[in-house]
Amino acid sequence: MKMRAKPTVLRVGGGPLVVDLDDTKGKEIADLLGAAFEHDPGFQTSARATGERGRRRIHAILEASLSMHLAGRNRVRGVYHDGRLVAVACVRSPDGSLPKWAAVGALSRLAWVAGPGVLFRVLRRSLPTYSQHPSEPHHFLAKLAVHPAYQRRGLARALLEDLHDWSAESGSAGVALDNGNPENVPFYESFGYRVTHHARIADMELWWMFRPNDPTEKPGSTEDGQPPQGKGKG
Repeated sequence: MKMRAKPTVLRVGGGPLVVDLDDTKGKEIADLLGAAFEHDPGFQTSARATGERGRRRIHAILEASLSMHLAGRNRVRGVYHDGRLVAVACVRSPDGSLPKWAAVGALSRLAWVAGPGVLFRVLRRSLPTYSQHPSEPHHFLAKLAVHPAYQRRGLARALLEDLHDWSAESGSAGVALDNGNPENVPFYESFGYRVTHHARIADMELWWMFRPNDPTEKPGSTEDGQPPQGKGKG
């Protein structure tokens, strides 16, 4: 059964219009994710290819992830500009799910399209993620993406602030995320996220981060007790 097709306005405020997207917008969402993450070092490591071949592999990885996300009726919030989807946040709430049947189907398609090596690297990166999440019920930011042509216009900020409001109002412990791009670490830190764990898995470097709704709550530390250093977008 299809979810509702018409986007629902979530917040207008003084900034960009944020809407709730459903599975009928899957192609739009996938195309935006592909454009946003084409040069992301984490996805490039998983794809292990350059040029058009690498682009197709990254797109296949993102399509598999999005397929599982939507199958669990998890939320995708987006921003449109002149009728074009230009930014999205894929979020799993505390009661969200990733159905096993959807995971089997999506990962099988990924192996067929991109090859078993890509599937192996994706699983190697993904499987440790959940063990690093907070034990308390929380929201998980699976993807935050802004089209390259629309970056540095406050769209990521609008989506994050909308997510933080939703998380606080729902009574969850906060918002968790994992990140494979060192340039994004200081960006998220500017919104109150802190690194809870930092590790290298084979040739992939990962940062797990958490933003508690209770500002007095202190997240865990990295392996050496200090957040990793790096230059990032503001």
